[in-house]
Amino acid sequence: MSLKHFCDRRLAGAVNTVHVLPFYPASSDSGYSVIDYRQVHPAMGDWTDVERLGERFGMMFDAVINHISAQSGWFRGYLEGAAPFKDFFIE
Repeated sequence: MSLKHFCDRRLAGAVNTVHVLPFYPASSDSGYSVIDYRQVHPAMGDWTDVERLGERFGMMFDAVINHISAQSGWFRGYLEGAAPFKDFFIE
């Protein structure tokens, strides 16, 4: 059962906002070690699914911008000293 289907059948009228925990591709840490903030983890659907859920419910997300995977392109760019990634992290 999809999250949208569950919310439509069980929550409509009782709940107006859905809080979705990290749904980005991640390498570990229960989704908090984010690889790419611009993608939806394929096992959880895609941006169209997120948009459809948002048609009926308000949406709240965990951005978890203080967590990132060592597999992230942003972190690899930082390790290489590439702009703008070199300014994305504090040692």
